Amino acid sequence: MATLIIPQLMKSLFGVESIFTLSGIRMILNSTFWVAMLGMTYLFLDPVIKTVYVLRCFYGSALNSGEDLKTELKRILSKGKTILTGLLIVVLFTAPLTSYAESPAPVSPDELDQSIEEIMNRPEFSWRMPRETAEKKDPETQRTRLRPASYGCWN
Repeated sequence: MATLIIPQLMKSLFGVESIFTLSGIRMILNSTFWVAMLGMTYLFLDPVIKTVYVLRCFYGSALNSGEDLKTELKRILSKGKTILTGLLIVVLFTAPLTSYAESPAPVSPDELDQSIEEIMNRPEFSWRMPRETAEKKDPETQRTRLRPASYGCWN
C-alpha cells in the first residue's frame, strides 16, 4: 500500500515525477512490480524474523541453564573491571604527586610579620603605601587668605 501512496504524495507535494506516477494503474497490474515488492519485503523482514527466533530460543534455553543471568553478570562485571582499572590508573598517577610533595615548615607569626614588612618596604611596592596628607587647615582662614588676591584682579 505504501508503494502506491508514497509516489503519489511525492508528486503532489514536491512535484517529483517517477516511473510509478507515470504508469498509473498499470503499476498495480504489473506482475514484475509485485515480485520485486515481495522480494524486497523478504530481504528487509528476514533478519528481523531470524533475530526474534534466536532470542526466543536463547531465553527458552536460559530458563533451564540460567545462561541469561550469567551473560548479564559478565556484562556487569566487565563494566566493574573497567571502572576499577580506571580508578587504579588515577590512583597510581596521583599517588606520587601527593607523597613527594614537601609540607612547608610552620612559620611563627613574628617571622611572618617581619617577612611581610620587609617585602612591603621594597621600592616596587612603594606605590601601594598610603599617601601622606597635608594637615587640614581651617576653611575660613583659607578663604580669607584667598580673597585679597582675587580682589586684586578687579582693580
